[in-house]
Amino acid sequence: MDAPSITVVVSTDRNAPTLAAVVDALARQGAGARVVREETIAAARNRALADCATDVIGYVDDDVVVGDGWLAALLDEWAGAEADVGAIGGPIAGARAAVEYGEAPLDVDAGERTLLAGNLSFRVEALRGVEGFWPMRGRRGVRDWFTEEHHAQRELSAAGWRLLYEPALRARRVGDPPTAGERFHYGARLRVGGGVRPARIAAGTVPRASAGAIVALARGDQATARARLRRAAENLGVLAGGRLARRELEPAATSTPLRHSVPAPARRRRLPRPARAAILAYHRVADLDDDPLGMAVSPAHFAEQVAVTASSATPMPLDELVTRLAAGSLPDRAVAITFDDAYAEILAQAAPALVACGVPATVFVPTELTARREPFWWDEVSELMQAAPADAPSPLRLTAAGERRAWVARTPAQRRAARVHVHAWLQPKNGADIARALEQLGAWARRPPGPPAVATSDQVAALAAHPGFDIGAHSATHPALGVASADRQRAEVRASRDAVAEWTGRPPRAFSYPFGVPGADFDATTERIVAEAGFVHAVAMTPGPLTRRTDRYALPRHVVPDFGAERFARWLDGVLA
Repeated sequence: MDAPSITVVVSTDRNAPTLAAVVDALARQGAGARVVREETIAAARNRALADCATDVIGYVDDDVVVGDGWLAALLDEWAGAEADVGAIGGPIAGARAAVEYGEAPLDVDAGERTLLAGNLSFRVEALRGVEGFWPMRGRRGVRDWFTEEHHAQRELSAAGWRLLYEPALRARRVGDPPTAGERFHYGARLRVGGGVRPARIAAGTVPRASAGAIVALARGDQATARARLRRAAENLGVLAGGRLARRELEPAATSTPLRHSVPAPARRRRLPRPARAAILAYHRVADLDDDPLGMAVSPAHFAEQVAVTASSATPMPLDELVTRLAAGSLPDRAVAITFDDAYAEILAQAAPALVACGVPATVFVPTELTARREPFWWDEVSELMQAAPADAPSPLRLTAAGERRAWVARTPAQRRAARVHVHAWLQPKNGADIARALEQLGAWARRPPGPPAVATSDQVAALAAHPGFDIGAHSATHPALGVASADRQRAEVRASRDAVAEWTGRPPRAFSYPFGVPGADFDATTERIVAEAGFVHAVAMTPGPLTRRTDRYALPRHVVPDFGAERFARWLDGVLA
């Protein structure tokens, strides 16, 4: 990278007493550090990344003081970095969250160990390519470090970027050593977050460290005793990990800069009898060689699933399920089947199995895309990234809405990892920006996308004529409505309503939100617009229980996996129980 431009950021979530010393150390080297304060460290880091206009962004924690020559060394390292280097970091000395990987530079294997973002810099387009930092909530008042920066490094590595450790980038952490409580929570996060310490080693360390603390106390060595207790607490955390750490690492928000949608983890809850019910969501019924988004169920498995549903549950139309749910008259194990996107194979592959078993279904149609026979952009992304030649340029660089992101994308595995991030990045964009990104992707892959897999308006009308089939609306062009203006949302909802009514001869009663994550892809404004357009109910794309208190304009659904009869039966029992 010739003469790289660098932004240095100090990210914080507090009024740190050491912040002035951190900023002064950077200023002495000519680094005009930007201090970014948000509710969480992850949000501060993402805000800085979203605003960054340089080639490289360097992160320094609010309690990390860089050494002399740090900025010059960082500039030299990036000037000589190869095109596939995504991050460069250095050692951190001190009693708290230290890093020391030796006196020689090395490539870091993110599957084995990672660097701390207290002294870590990233290629901006690469870090943006993996959507920045996951907005982990963490535990209020506890600043243990096994959090979002390590996830980001593993994402970079999966997409083909190299991580470098450079010992010349020395820094030290100031402040008190971690408490035993902090080390306990660190151990729990280590277990959940991908740490490499086996439980058997942690189990052996706890009694040895505890015994060492007792011996040190007997000698009057308070410092050693505290160190041994901290070590014991950390390994207890490794053993206790699981539920504790997963709860603490839940997302702090439904969205954050660089990440459009951050779905909350699904929570299993007991459902009151007799309303054990579920709405199932399908997209495609097809045998696909590659299904990165998990949208397809094979025709053979689908036929088995329909038979299981017919024999072990009480299938009914979505409209009846919602009406009887509100009235409190829903039978046990009630199930409604729905399809999003109106792929053409629904008529050829799904309808015969449903009709044969007498199982009704609702199909949600993105009407303008259907009328124009336009392929779905996510299918084009998958097809182009899968079909690109092995010698396609690397890194792959795409620009949309003024944002530039990059992925190494050499191997099939790297392309699969990159494809996930490309999809998440483009999802909230408008149609014109997505189209420009697809043009660039097609040029990189050296081929145009294949023919569309969507149904025609005549096929939708034919499907509506099948017994047991209902047609719902799914917007006109399938945008993420939650990021659109109220006027745009209103136009999308009404246009799809009117088109469905024209094609089928009756106005639709049900609406499906495109992408369907509450708080990100739709919100209270969207729900109000859908209700004002005359829809009786609407479905989301997140799982959850159905009760009489469920919002009928945000009905939860369960995406059905590609399972055969036995596995599907067990899965359905779990959903209903």
